[in-house]
Amino acid sequence: MDKANLLWLTRSLLTGNPANNAFHQGNPQDFARVLPHKRLINAPPETSLPIGNLTSQFFANVYLNELDQFIKHQLKCKYYLRYVDDFILLHHCPGQLRLWRQAINDFLFVQLKLQLKELAEPKQVNTGADFLGYIVRPHYRLIRRRVVGNLRAKLETFSSLLIPEPGRLLLEPLVREQLRSTLASYLGHFRHSNSHRLKRALWRRYPWLSELFNFSSSPLSWKIGDEWQEILPRWEPPIVTSLLSQWSYFKAIWPNALLLMQIGNRLKSFDQKLDITMRQKNKLLERLRQQNTAYILMLEEGYLKGGLKRRILREIFNRI
Repeated sequence: MDKANLLWLTRSLLTGNPANNAFHQGNPQDFARVLPHKRLINAPPETSLPIGNLTSQFFANVYLNELDQFIKHQLKCKYYLRYVDDFILLHHCPGQLRLWRQAINDFLFVQLKLQLKELAEPKQVNTGADFLGYIVRPHYRLIRRRVVGNLRAKLETFSSLLIPEPGRLLLEPLVREQLRSTLASYLGHFRHSNSHRLKRALWRRYPWLSELFNFSSSPLSWKIGDEWQEILPRWEPPIVTSLLSQWSYFKAIWPNALLLMQIGNRLKSFDQKLDITMRQKNKLLERLRQQNTAYILMLEEGYLKGGLKRRILREIFNRI
């Protein structure tokens, strides 16, 4: 790309406002929860960048390079780090940090037309720095309390959706995928911190998580002892070769429960040689609950690559 085209593209990215003439999708109530000052459409002309764009991160770093040079070469700060618009300075003297803070505030306002969101006071390193979603201390990192509180609130919501009555767990497809996505997001965030006790506490507080997820060695998730662990869903077999392999997988996990599996328009259990129509399913399940009989229900949900029916865990009932 020649210089003229590159300059045109850069100018278009920086001056174009994608909020103009945008089509809003999704729930308007969810959009209304976004704070006004966080909305790109409310930004003054030729200011702000859209969150999430790789170009936004790049140009933010280009623009704030001036700040880096000022802090390193004019203020002579030896210990300084920045990630996009979050930065930290370290010094043994609080008075020096306050002088630097004022100098940085003046530089940003005059040279870059920016201002600090808040004038943070110097504090001891051992108290921890609130940085990039973690509380960073000299030898370890913790999760922010707000992040933990948000996850607990979401798990409480999932509890109400998954458990309509004591001992009974319903796993609807939409709720299942939302739960998987939520846990993947939070545990991905947790893996960069010392959060072993926190995860164990969450699993104790919400025991249904152990019903729905398993762990296996993998470098893709969180650490237990000296090994990385991956959280895997238990609601379907990882490998399926036949109907028997599906049955064996669920039976191995819940050996003491009556196993009910959809096969076409029939609901069958090889445990008790049970065979009824799918229309009779709800009456059977209600009777089993009244008899306090533990059961596991698997229903068909599309096809696997080999053409075999995909069977997913949809309901668990444990004896009360």
